[in-house]
Amino acid sequence: MAGLPEIQSYILESHPDARTDAYRWRVWFEDGDPLWVELSGPEANETGLALPELHERLPDALQRYAALERTAAWDGPVELAADHFRETR
Repeated sequence: MAGLPEIQSYILESHPDARTDAYRWRVWFEDGDPLWVELSGPEANETGLALPELHERLPDALQRYAALERTAAWDGPVELAADHFRETR
């Protein structure tokens, strides 16, 4: 399993379906092309988080995704779930 490469930057972009309750980020890793990362409306609502909190927690959510889904490649796109945004204690 390949670990999550170091994130260089990420930005929130408009969802292609123009849905206001779904989110799409473009994430750039240290080496490579941008990766599309999406969070559907129902999953976003289930997190109970506002957009600024979702945006802030995106790197941690991707780390959880890598651990839970055992991702071998980062050639995308990635569909995140509410569980990926939950803080572990």
